[in-house]
Amino acid sequence: MSNSSLPRCPNCGMAPSLSVHSRGMNWGSAEIRCSNGCPGMRAGFSYPPDHEAKARKELQDKWKELVEAK
Repeated sequence: MSNSSLPRCPNCGMAPSLSVHSRGMNWGSAEIRCSNGCPGMRAGFSYPPDHEAKARKELQDKWKELVEAK
């Protein structure tokens, strides 16, 4: 699923910005937020090595939860 297929921010209508950074053998970081920086429209966490695909899926799920809660 690409960012364009995710629901838009309910506050401003912008598409979300997804960022996943792998650090090789160390834990990576993942974040999804409103591209416009709307308050409260952000989720992020760390993930274990070799779990980047799972982290992306979890970010998409968290974004959908945020949008539905608004």
